[in-house]
Amino acid sequence: MKQEGVLYTDNNNNKRKTSFSQEQVYNVVSNVKEYNQFVPFCTFSHVYSARNLGPNKTVFDGELGIGFKLFEEKYTSKVTCEYPKFVEAASSDASLFKELITTWRFTPNLPTHQLNQPNALHHPSCYVDFHIRFEFASPLHAQASTVFFEQVSKMMLQAFVDRSDAAPFTLFFLHSHLFITFYFFFANMFMTRSEYDRGVNTFSPEGRLFQVEYAIEAIKLGTTAIGIQTSQGVILAVEKRVSSPLLEASSIEKIMEVDSHLAVALSGMVADARTLVDYGRVAAQNHRFTYDEPLKVESLTQSTCDLALRFGESADGEEAVMSRPFGVALLIAGVDEKGPQLFHTDPSGTFMAYTAKAIGSGSEGAQNELEKEYHKSMTLEEAETLALTVLKSVMEEKLNKANVQVASVTAGENFTIYSEEKLQSIIDRL
Repeated sequence: MKQEGVLYTDNNNNKRKTSFSQEQVYNVVSNVKEYNQFVPFCTFSHVYSARNLGPNKTVFDGELGIGFKLFEEKYTSKVTCEYPKFVEAASSDASLFKELITTWRFTPNLPTHQLNQPNALHHPSCYVDFHIRFEFASPLHAQASTVFFEQVSKMMLQAFVDRSDAAPFTLFFLHSHLFITFYFFFANMFMTRSEYDRGVNTFSPEGRLFQVEYAIEAIKLGTTAIGIQTSQGVILAVEKRVSSPLLEASSIEKIMEVDSHLAVALSGMVADARTLVDYGRVAAQNHRFTYDEPLKVESLTQSTCDLALRFGESADGEEAVMSRPFGVALLIAGVDEKGPQLFHTDPSGTFMAYTAKAIGSGSEGAQNELEKEYHKSMTLEEAETLALTVLKSVMEEKLNKANVQVASVTAGENFTIYSEEKLQSIIDRL
């Protein structure tokens, strides 16, 4: 399906008068490297391999990065510029299209015999004539194109209106090669999601499991949890969101005991966490019964992450534990022959050891604070203070003994949940 002409312009007229000079309009269109400063979802814009073909003619490659939540793509175009009259962009890697060429021509609003005068390019009005020629590689994309054009064009139009304060001109610039690039990005995103995001065991062509990525995003909606490792033990601190004055705050459990020397703090779906914790408890008891020794912290973490990957359809007679990925992240704390240890797990089954780690909705700010304030010689008491100080800085509500839970795992006292009295004493010294 080959399409040619002007998109979304009045009466299919591809020439329009603007209240800007020829030079001004040319400079905006040709300045690809500044697109990332004002274009929605444009994460970077680069210009490279510039070549002079004459006194006023240049050719360069322009690369744009487009990002939206979990999706990120980059596209390259060959751009030919003839100052101040002409800009043409031809896609070099748009697999959505067999052909994609966009052309602009800029003409001063002057009589023909005055167009070649030296000051014509500065005349305060000019005509913009542009043309888009494209052919979709897939008939499916051609049929679905109307789904995206209106939505993307509204976002893009507002961005260029804000940038140039020239609505008549931006209608032309909007439906340029850049607009087609955004269409390419959103169309691919739509096609990828529709085909692959429902299959929990199906990789996309880019090698991604979208359901796992969505589960990781869900954790960012959970309460903030912090773990800090010291030479004396590990401190776990978690925010508790008390959504109603009728809710008993003590019934909100965000730190759970696995064994006398093992505990977890969670962010995400509590029901999913219970499944993982119960599995860990059984593993710890079986290990103690079989080998007459406590389960190592890393062994518990490995066992939990193995379970996290058993979602979707069962295979080889193995029962599927969940029909979807677990929507929870854990901070696993414990003490074994290696001393105090802290591990972080996520729905992908990945685990890593940390000296200090934050998860949940406030994790970004909390992690930055931990990186600034944590030191390896920190005492358990200093870790308690740091954990609550960081929580206080990222919580929406005022920190008090009812909306936070703190526990420690040490070699001497094993797992201990702090009482409200002890919590208050720590809060008082903040």
